[in-house]
Amino acid sequence: MDIKLVLNENFVSISAEVILNSIQKKLKQRPTCSIVLSGGSTPIPVYEKIIKIWHEYKIDWSACYFFWGDERMVPADDKENNAHNGIIHLLDHLPVDKNKIFRVDTGLSPAEAATQYSHTIEAFFSETGNKNFDLVLLGMGSDGHTLSLFPHQPILKDMVSTVTGYYVDESKGSRVTMMPILVNNSSGVVFLIKGEDKSLAAYHVIQNNLADKYSYPAKLIQPEDGNLLFIIDLDAASQLDACAG
Repeated sequence: MDIKLVLNENFVSISAEVILNSIQKKLKQRPTCSIVLSGGSTPIPVYEKIIKIWHEYKIDWSACYFFWGDERMVPADDKENNAHNGIIHLLDHLPVDKNKIFRVDTGLSPAEAATQYSHTIEAFFSETGNKNFDLVLLGMGSDGHTLSLFPHQPILKDMVSTVTGYYVDESKGSRVTMMPILVNNSSGVVFLIKGEDKSLAAYHVIQNNLADKYSYPAKLIQPEDGNLLFIIDLDAASQLDACAG
């Protein structure tokens, strides 16, 4: 596990650079790069920064495949739809192959959508010969959740499913989410964490070895052979031991 502490004002630019460098490096090693994008509000400014600086990197975007780690079961063009936001804030501005963008079908039931997305991922791995995702981007909530893995939900104990669809609660609605077993098989995971409201959860997830994984689900993300990087601004890192005082 690596931690990159950044000044608040540098969070967006450094995050964008890390992502672009990761993709560029991967494409020097293999002919394709598969990227799992994150939803939520934190990555949007990062995506918008990427579209301003991507020309500075040697990336064959037609060799990139895009997925999402989780999705709200709302209409495809809804402002709360993760894929919709990722497309309008990032992918529409890059020379990507539209046939290599894979969304959750939110017109189905959560269970049906999860099954279909799981099959889509399996087919991608089979057709490309890849065994895992190259880069998974994740965020973290102030409650320590990541993807749509919320504290104390029964699905957190599912160590078999790769994708799950379920009803969370009235405020969060129904979600489809990649599961830890799938994410932990990836080559690289990057958490983007910013804001003082994330500081307590960041401490428990990153440094408190006694913290319960089911209370702080982001702790469930521990790549078996891949790299794990936390990009965290000073506000979010304020309760980490290295930043105390």
